Amino acid sequence: MRYDQEKISKWLSEWERSSQSITAFCAGKPFKKSTFYYWRNKLAGKQAFSEDNKFVAVQFTPSFTPYISLHYPNGVRLEVHTVLSGDKIRSLGGC
Repeated sequence: MRYDQEKISKWLSEWERSSQSITAFCAGKPFKKSTFYYWRNKLAGKQAFSEDNKFVAVQFTPSFTPYISLHYPNGVRLEVHTVLSGDKIRSLGGC
């Protein structure tokens, strides 16, 4: 037998409010326990992708920032916080 979404949602809500196990809740109902599990999993999938769930901006600070630090004999210190090729490093070092 097929049930409409409203009836299925009503049963799922009743079960969530009850303190019963799924086995106890489904006893005496006009559907099998396996059907109830199917409905519950199907509804959980829909909720995971509903319009109410939106992307949330996440900010993070990397725990490792690649950089190179050059110390010249005259005391000048040059720090570059990026990934550089060998050629770029040689040109910065005056080699």
